[in-house]
Amino acid sequence: MEKLRALMADGAAWLAASTPREKRLLAMAARRQRALIVLIAYAQLLLRHPQGRKTSLEEKQLDFEKISRLAAGFGAQEQWSAAARGAPAAEPPG
Repeated sequence: MEKLRALMADGAAWLAASTPREKRLLAMAARRQRALIVLIAYAQLLLRHPQGRKTSLEEKQLDFEKISRLAAGFGAQEQWSAAARGAPAAEPPG
C-alpha cells in the first residue's frame, strides 16, 4: 500500500512540475485511451447481442427455401423439355 501511495505522490509531483504542453499531451492520451475502451466494450456488446443479424437457423431455413424453389423450377423445366421432345415426363415421387 505504501508503494502505491509513493507512486501516486510521484505522479502528482510530476504532473505539478509538467509544462502545459505535457499536460495537454497527457490529457489527449487519456481521452484516446477512454475512447478505445468504450469502442471495445461497444463491439463486445454488438457481438454478444444477436439482434440485427440472422441466426444460423434462420440462414439455413432461407437456404432450404431457395433450394426448394430452385428444385421446383428445375422440375418444371424438365417437364417442359420432355414435352417439347415428345418424351413422357417423369412422375414426381410422392
